Amino acid sequence: MAWAVLVVDDHSMVGELMAAALQDWNQIKSVSCSTSAEDALHRVRQHPPDIAFIDARMPGMSGFELIKQLKSGFPRMRLVGMTSFEEDETLAEMLQIGVHGLLLKRSTSRQEIRLCLEGVMAGRNYFSAQVTQRITASPKLLQPPPHLSSRELQILQLICQGYSTKQIADHVQLKEMTVDDYRKKMLSKTHTKNTAELVAFAHRNGLI
Repeated sequence: MAWAVLVVDDHSMVGELMAAALQDWNQIKSVSCSTSAEDALHRVRQHPPDIAFIDARMPGMSGFELIKQLKSGFPRMRLVGMTSFEEDETLAEMLQIGVHGLLLKRSTSRQEIRLCLEGVMAGRNYFSAQVTQRITASPKLLQPPPHLSSRELQILQLICQGYSTKQIADHVQLKEMTVDDYRKKMLSKTHTKNTAELVAFAHRNGLI
């Protein structure tokens, strides 16, 4: 069986290189490339591929959000995440949203792309050696995403809208100290270091 492949990366060169690595392989029916999640969604609705390689971080809709939408709308499609960012937070988020494979772009070879594709299309998960090493060294990467209470989500949404602690306290009728306690608790739950990282986490995970 020959497979249709979609590569989604805002750097067109990445898509072109991956296409070049696959197009002369007789197990590949077609390789198409998108430079945005929005364009990828349009292509998928027209002609769903068998497997998509998706960059985690792109302008506009992120790869995280694209993967969530594809998992919901096209459950038979196999999804492989790609990232140049090797911090635990990015790897954990990719693993937690249920990708079938995960590659680090800086160290991925033509051979590994093919191994990944074969494994994933055979129903197995494929994680690059570096990702596997990180999982072994840091099992928390496989932990499910944190659960935030309705009150925490309410406060998080106001934080993301730029409200100050005092404004949030007035809005939800709590003391400023209590609001700050909620913020600190959310930082701990999401493994983020400051408010800016917390806001970024909320955006990536569709919490606002």
